[in-house]
Amino acid sequence: MEDNSMANIDTCIYQYLTCVYQYLTCVYQYLTCVYQYLTCVYQYLACVYQYLTCVYQYLTCVYQYLTMNTRISLI
Repeated sequence: MEDNSMANIDTCIYQYLTCVYQYLTCVYQYLTCVYQYLTCVYQYLACVYQYLTCVYQYLTCVYQYLTMNTRISLI
């Protein structure tokens, strides 16, 4: 009787550890997805920053061009 009981306990422990392993695998996959998502967000924000920098440089050039033309026409 005791041997059968021990076998059941061993089976329960094995099933529990299997569940823990599966849970930790899911957590790992979730964290991997979060990391990839944050990496993509970071890359997107870097692209937006570069684009806004280009827009700023373009507007600066236009402003300088207009300022030069205004000075020339005033002379």
